[in-house]
Amino acid sequence: MKKLNLIIVCFLLLSVSVFAAVNLTKEQETTVRNVVRQYCKLMSEFASNEDNVTNKPKIIELFSGNETTVFDDLITNKETSLNDYLINITGEFNHTLKFTFKGVEQATIGSITAPKIGSSKDDKFAEIEITKEINIPKKGNKTVKNFIIINLEKNYQIWGIGSNSEDPVNRFRKGCKSYANKQYEEALNHFEASAIKGYGEAQYRCGCMYIDGKGCKQLKKKEREEKGLEWLKDAVVHNKHEEAARALLNLTNLYKYM
Repeated sequence: MKKLNLIIVCFLLLSVSVFAAVNLTKEQETTVRNVVRQYCKLMSEFASNEDNVTNKPKIIELFSGNETTVFDDLITNKETSLNDYLINITGEFNHTLKFTFKGVEQATIGSITAPKIGSSKDDKFAEIEITKEINIPKKGNKTVKNFIIINLEKNYQIWGIGSNSEDPVNRFRKGCKSYANKQYEEALNHFEASAIKGYGEAQYRCGCMYIDGKGCKQLKKKEREEKGLEWLKDAVVHNKHEEAARALLNLTNLYKYM
């Protein structure tokens, strides 16, 4: 009987729910737009005038942390942390940039889901695409598309900003969409491509999928579990991911009795 109860607990802990498409409510859409408007306003002020350096903590408050992955459209055209991006605006450009954000009012806001350990439902995110124009003194103008990912279940925090097809935030988006369509191998491929580049959310989702055996049926159970635990550890060690830490603790305790 004790063994049966343990099996039931393990099943509940490791299960990842089946996707069910749910449209955003009007209230959710309004909140998402308000968050993005606030981000655009604070960033525009911060980039263009050193007197607005006090905007930095306000900007970080909108995100899940100052190590949140954002697309570096200023120097490298690669992923970077929010903190490093803001440092570049301060140091490299000395608050001389002009940011113009377009499309916030007209943009379609979509919802995407991602697997989660130990819950009856998956995490739900909103995504919104806007256009960002940057005027760089003596270098001219630059236009980029930004995909902004907002976690609807974490106080509408911004969990990443992506741009090109290979940056980790965009690969995370693609992974969520593939997962929602039950294309699990494709989803895991996208999540791992994002996770390898250090995106904590993707590392956590990789752990979820390996532990649950989604997208990796060709691997033996022990190998899947080992990979899953390693990705969860990466999410905790490198990104201080709280849900990954809880999942790792629960799983470690369970495996002691199996």
